[in-house]
Amino acid sequence: MKYGYMNYRKHLLVSKNDRPMNLGDPIQSFAVLELYKKLGISEEDIVPLDRYDLVDYDGEEVVAIINGAENYENFAYCTRFLPLSKRIHPVFCSVHLHRELSEAELESLRNSQPIGCRDEYTVNYLKSKGIDAFLTGCLTMLFPGRDNTKDYDKVFIVDCPEKILACIPDEIKENAEYLSQVIRMKSNSVDYRLTIEETKEYNRIAKAQLYRYRDEAKLIITSRLHVASPCAAMGIPVVLVRDTF
Repeated sequence: MKYGYMNYRKHLLVSKNDRPMNLGDPIQSFAVLELYKKLGISEEDIVPLDRYDLVDYDGEEVVAIINGAENYENFAYCTRFLPLSKRIHPVFCSVHLHRELSEAELESLRNSQPIGCRDEYTVNYLKSKGIDAFLTGCLTMLFPGRDNTKDYDKVFIVDCPEKILACIPDEIKENAEYLSQVIRMKSNSVDYRLTIEETKEYNRIAKAQLYRYRDEAKLIITSRLHVASPCAAMGIPVVLVRDTF
């Protein structure tokens, strides 16, 4: 049997050829691939599963780590991945839920309990529904540590709110490089999603930015969870800042 991971072949929005992409999504996929690598699973036994097709998936049966968030109600497309296809044998780990689930969705989780959750809110919600749940934190905390014998000289400020920027010392800001985890991608797709090749490019860009952090950063200041957690795992000093919660 193959091993699956969630792959984010994004939907296109109103213009159908251009949309913002959060690089944090594929970074969650990379975390699962890192875990499979640690478990000694060969690359030829690992297959991508479309994040937005998990309900209707009809391919070969797979064991799959299911992580990530399931909480969005206001997108122009369906983001729900529950109840999972019967052809997916899930291991739920690092899941975040922040909406009221239907009975069919809850039953899907009951059939796969215990459920590993990213946060205490999700643990408490599932327990309130009679589902065995426990706290794992985020899978991106499993990225391997970087070489700590090297000298790193870059400060990256990533999607830092203006309100917070005013609090950062000038000597840090003056020598910092400002980055974003959100990029815009144009698509030549003839349907409502990125093409397979465009999805590969999206993953490539996310990996390149993650490796920049790993290979250059002496400090990262960010509002993005999926910058802070993988970078902390790799041993990079990180300040996680928010002006909303």
